[in-house]
Amino acid sequence: HFHCFSFPDRSRSEIDLSDSFSEGNEDTLSTRSKSVPSALDQELDYLGETEEDIDDIVASRYSSKHGCLTSGLSTNSPEGSGRKWTYLNVPETDGDTTSINSMLSVYSETGDYGNVKVSGEILLSVSYSYKTGALNILVKSCRNLAVADEKKQRTDPYVKAYLLPDKSRQSKRKTKIKSNSTNPEFNETLKYVISHTQLETRTLQLSVWHYDRFGHNSFLGEVEIPFDSWNFENQGDEWFVLQPKVTVS
Repeated sequence: HFHCFSFPDRSRSEIDLSDSFSEGNEDTLSTRSKSVPSALDQELDYLGETEEDIDDIVASRYSSKHGCLTSGLSTNSPEGSGRKWTYLNVPETDGDTTSINSMLSVYSETGDYGNVKVSGEILLSVSYSYKTGALNILVKSCRNLAVADEKKQRTDPYVKAYLLPDKSRQSKRKTKIKSNSTNPEFNETLKYVISHTQLETRTLQLSVWHYDRFGHNSFLGEVEIPFDSWNFENQGDEWFVLQPKVTVS
C-alpha cells in the first residue's frame, strides 16, 4: 500500500515566468493592500491563503501513481451542493503531463459555479513595463456584485487571474478575500514577468468568486482581455462589465 499526501501551496500573488527569476525575490515583489483588515478580514485572508480551488485539489492529488487521482475525485459533498463528480479517463502510462494538466483544468471548470446570476463590473488598470518586462494588473474594485449566499445575504469576493491559454498553478494569481461586500475595494496588483512578444499571444482572464469556507465557491463573473491588440500606452482606470461563464460544448 502507498499513501498520497498533498500539501496545499500558499497562494502566490506573482511568479516570474522567466528563467532568471529568483524565488527569494517573490516577497519583495508582492504588492499588498494598504488597508488594515478587521478580525474577520484577517480570518478570511488566512483561509484564503490555505484554500484550494477544485483545480488545485485535483491537480495536487495527481501523481505518477494514478490511483491517487481516483481518491482525489471520491470526495463526498453535502446533499444539494450541486457538485457533480465525474471520472476522468486517465491514460495508463504517464505520457504527456501537459495534456494531463490541461485535462485537469478542463475538469475543474465544471466545479462550483453555483446558480448566481452574474452582475456588476470590475475596475482595472493594466500596464506593462518594457524595462522590467512586467505586466501589472491593478485590481482596484468591483461594484454591484451579485449576492452569492442568499440565506446569509452576503458575498465574500476575491479575484482570480490566469494568463490564458496557461491555466497552471504558475499562471494563477489571486487577491485577498473581502468580507461581506458587493462593492469591494481590493487595490491589489497582480504581476506577471513575461516578454512583450509572449504577452501578445496571451489573454488575461479575471474572474470574481465568492469564497465559501466549505469549498463551495460561487462564480460571480469574469472578463477576458486579449493582449494581441491591447494599447499599453493607455494606463488609465477602466470599468469592465462582468460576463457569465461561457459553456464549452
